[in-house]
Amino acid sequence: AHLQANYSEAQEYLTKALGLAEELGDRLQLCQIFRELGVLARLQHNYSAAQEYLMKALGLAEELGDRLQLCQ
Repeated sequence: AHLQANYSEAQEYLTKALGLAEELGDRLQLCQIFRELGVLARLQHNYSAAQEYLMKALGLAEELGDRLQLCQ
């Protein structure tokens, strides 16, 4: 139960961060947040959401030419 609460809290903070990054147009942060959301969804066994978030992160990393993000 404690771990699940941490997942919920992480989801909340990442969602807020996503909104701010979108507002600022910070594509590198968006890439990182989508990656973290994907990892979080995978940990919660929500594989379809994980794939969606990770594909968004991958697309942004490719657009940005950010090889480090692609590897993580």
